Amino acid sequence: MVEHLQGFGLKVIVAHPERMRAVQMEPGLVEEFLARGLLLQGNLQCFSDVPESPTRRMVEKFIRERRYFLLGTDTHTPDTLPMRLSGLKKAIDLVGEEYVDQLTIENPQLLI
Repeated sequence: MVEHLQGFGLKVIVAHPERMRAVQMEPGLVEEFLARGLLLQGNLQCFSDVPESPTRRMVEKFIRERRYFLLGTDTHTPDTLPMRLSGLKKAIDLVGEEYVDQLTIENPQLLI
């Protein structure tokens, strides 16, 4: 299916791979995603998970390794916005504002 969509010139985005149990168990799976031309989108909320959680460990690993093309809020209701904004701050603390701007402003514009 991925190749079919890519055949139309579409970019396929894997949303929050850090939440996928298979990726948590085998982080190297993201290399397969990237090799297939898939773009990875991290979820800002995961930066606010407890530090010991698999999602937090994975999101921090992937942002440090510069695996993400995008970061998104994945906000479904306004009451979760504060934790997602806290996640944004934690991402900036980890890798710097310039790289986070690339993931939240510059790269998304490339898809338009």
